[in-house]
Amino acid sequence: MTTKTQAALRKLIADTSTAPKMRRAATLRLGRLRAANRPAITTRTTSAKPATPPVPTEKARYEALQSFLAVSRHRSALHRKRCTPAEYELKAVMACLMPATAPTTDDPGQWRDFISRISGILEEIKSTN
Repeated sequence: MTTKTQAALRKLIADTSTAPKMRRAATLRLGRLRAANRPAITTRTTSAKPATPPVPTEKARYEALQSFLAVSRHRSALHRKRCTPAEYELKAVMACLMPATAPTTDDPGQWRDFISRISGILEEIKSTN
């Protein structure tokens, strides 16, 4: 993100008159922005092959699908009512990260992406509350 956004978040964190939840959310967001701007740590090995991520299990697929359906219901409910600022932020997170549909194939790559996106939404919900 831009340095303006980071400066605004730092200012919000330093302001003691704002609510503690807002300062906590700003601190988490600033940490995520800093982590996103940080270059990845790479190690150089000559004999190591890149590891393939494990194939998601049936249980992981089922849990992700159930979470997807629950989050979809909550997102629909948020669209129908007036939102508090925290609910508005959640709605924005869901709009950005929510996949359009669940994968219908057994492709492990699609399922890994689907599970990571659902996990990201659930982590955002936990950090906002």
